Amino acid sequence: MKKILAIILAAVMAFSLVGCGGNDEAPDGDVNNTPVETPVETPAETPAVPVLDVFTQVWNLVPEDSRPMSFGGDYNEENQVENAPGKHEIGDGTELDSGFGFPTDMTDSVKEAATIRHMLNVNSLSAAMYLMADGADISAFAQGIRDSLMNRAYMCGWPEVLVVMSIDGKYVLSAYGTTDLVYALRDAAGSFAYDDGTVPPIDILFDESMENAGGDNTAMFPVPELG
Repeated sequence: MKKILAIILAAVMAFSLVGCGGNDEAPDGDVNNTPVETPVETPAETPAVPVLDVFTQVWNLVPEDSRPMSFGGDYNEENQVENAPGKHEIGDGTELDSGFGFPTDMTDSVKEAATIRHMLNVNSLSAAMYLMADGADISAFAQGIRDSLMNRAYMCGWPEVLVVMSIDGKYVLSAYGTTDLVYALRDAAGSFAYDDGTVPPIDILFDESMENAGGDNTAMFPVPELG
């Protein structure tokens, strides 16, 4: 019995040695140096800062004497705020188009929107900021805003300038109104930095006079009651 057990153990050891040797040597006796690829984990994409937070920070960078009495948000009472940007639902884009020149055929290009308007005369300052969807055509979106605002008529004061700019390739800020108010907002956006101190790239897509604007639409809207 002991002799049989010894034969079995010897066979097991032999197979084990063959197995170990097979991992180190190729069939022709050469050492197998094929590298083992280590899977590389793709870092998770940092979520975009909510557009209302970005717009609020930009607005707070505007000098106080260039921040007029204003109202933010849409006509949903829950979104209405005074003297600060407010959340604006996108919906079918009609309301955003009426007030801010939103291209209604590009609603899928936008994730979030926030807006602010002059309390006494929306044509003195109307501004909107959008968080764009991944892969959205920002140039086409900006062109749509520009064309919409330049091809309409205005009442109760003709706006002087129009600015559309990209922030970090994620946000689009548009503003039209008097030169001093629009440019104060433009310059504030140009000095925006994230909470961690990162300064995003800024791209001015349109900055032009509205002297020659005109069309059949109007940009005269009632001011909602607040508080």
